[in-house]
Amino acid sequence: MNKTMIRLGGVTAVLGSVYLLMLAGRQVFYGGNIEDYPLIAQTIALMSILLLLGAVGLLVLANGRRGVQAGTIIMALGSALMTVGFGLMFWFDNDNGWSIMYAAMIILPVGVLIFGIANRQAAILSHWNKLPLIMGALATILIFAVTLELFAAQQSDIFFSAYLLTLAIGWLGMGAAMVRGEREAGSGSVQNRHCAVEVGI
Repeated sequence: MNKTMIRLGGVTAVLGSVYLLMLAGRQVFYGGNIEDYPLIAQTIALMSILLLLGAVGLLVLANGRRGVQAGTIIMALGSALMTVGFGLMFWFDNDNGWSIMYAAMIILPVGVLIFGIANRQAAILSHWNKLPLIMGALATILIFAVTLELFAAQQSDIFFSAYLLTLAIGWLGMGAAMVRGEREAGSGSVQNRHCAVEVGI
């Protein structure tokens, strides 16, 4: 069951990252508001649901390591709030969704940063264990920079696109590491059984 949850989390994280990549590309090449693109507005909450499932997979993978668990719980909270925010904004036309969504955009990378710091020792991913730390630090800096309006309006769009791209690459790497790690673990078990048979165990 745990392996299934981890693999499912990896797959959903990859799918969510692909959506983020498309959002980043749209922001770079077209700009404007999400409301101007009905297809995106109606489906964007699904992206945060995918990331939430990815965070759940990481939580299972953490397997009792408290520092890593704390980071993944905050990541899951950020993803859940993002889902609520987008849902209120685009499904129920409620302006309160914007505040919730923006808070989520801060909470999510902070959770990744905490996860990345704890994961330096835990190293729960099969590959790219430093990626969450880099992703979390960069995304946190970028979103706080945009929030504090440290840049002009045009530059803020650029840095917001960089924020989306950072999250996309980070989630893509973490998702791929979860899926790849489980596959390698499975193949390793098969090899061990073959060896046991060969030596007559």
